Parts: sequence; structure tokens; C-alpha cells
Amino acid sequence: MLSVFAFIPVFWALWDQSQSEWVVQASKMDLLWLGINWEAEQISFVNAAFILMFIPLFSFVIYPALNKAGIKVTPLRKIGAGFVLTALSFVIIAIIQGWIDAGQTPNISWQILAFVVLTAGEVLISITGLEYAYTQSPPSMKSTIMACWLLTVTTGNVLVSVIQNNIKDGGFFAQFHGQGFFWLFTGICAFTAVLFMLISPRIKERSYII
Repeated sequence: MLSVFAFIPVFWALWDQSQSEWVVQASKMDLLWLGINWEAEQISFVNAAFILMFIPLFSFVIYPALNKAGIKVTPLRKIGAGFVLTALSFVIIAIIQGWIDAGQTPNISWQILAFVVLTAGEVLISITGLEYAYTQSPPSMKSTIMACWLLTVTTGNVLVSVIQNNIKDGGFFAQFHGQGFFWLFTGICAFTAVLFMLISPRIKERSYII
């Protein structure tokens, strides 16, 4: 199980940006959406709204449809797909940042599109990961495994902090600024997705829920 959890901090490192760097980006965009001039800090509310919509959509529509089509939906496949979607959301954000560096003021609807993709990735990784942590651990280890799952969030925060401090100090990552900052995280997540897809088929699954 820890071999699966080792990948999860990368997701949280990217997700954290939606509550910080994405807000900074939103402040430089046209915030008129649905006839309302929003504040940059308000835009991230769509993440919670999409979560409420996507959980039943995935559980009762998308997963059954995939299984019916002959595509077996497993926790590890969900997580792998989640990494791909998370990376894709940052592709959108990086493109938006390129428009801003070019002096344009794109509408916030573009960032909301990125939130749609990111939230889909969150459902596939975060919700699935919680379920995986509980079902794949024996009764005597459930509390410990859940604690390890929560530790992935902390580790993701530490990863972001290390990169940000390195940029601040003029280190290796200082070359990734502006649009490059988002491409950096896109690359990290894309690499993680590929690595996870290569390793996950070798991970044995065993449910302890009867």
C-alpha cells in the first residue's frame, strides 16, 4: 500500500497550487463570469461545487458505463487516470499563463475549465485513495494506514515548500518562472503518471471488507 501512497504527494503538491498560485493567476484575468464580477479568491469555490456533482456522476454513471463497455474499473486504474487529468489541468493553466505573459487578459472561464479537469482528477485520486486505504488494509492496521494516507497531504505541502524556497534562493528551480513554473509541475505530474502506470500492474490488491 505504501508503494501506492508514495505517488500521492505529487497530486497534493499540484492541488495545493489551485488554492495559491491559481488565485494569483486569477487576479490577472477577466473575472466577469455568469454576469458577476468575482474576486480572485472566490473562484476556487467551484472546486467544492464540482466535487459535489462529480462524486455521484462518477459513481453512478461513468464507472458503471465503463464496466459495461468491458473496461474494468479498479482503484489503481482510477488513480492512474487521476494523475493524467491533474497534469492536463496544469497544461491548461500553463497556457493561460502564457497568454497573461503576452499581455492578454483571458476570461476566468478558462481557469474554471482547469478546475473541472482538476476536480475530476481529485475524485479519481483523493476519493479513491481514501477508499483504497480503508479497504486494502487489515483491521489491525486501518488506523495506521489512514494516518499514512493523511501524511501524503503533508508530504505534498513539503514538496511545494522545497521548490518554492529553492526558487526564492535562486536555486535550480529558479529558472522555472511565470509560465515555466506551471510547466514544471505539469512535467512532474506527467512523469509520476507514467511511472505509476508502469508500476501499478505489479501491485497486488486485496480487500479486507467482507
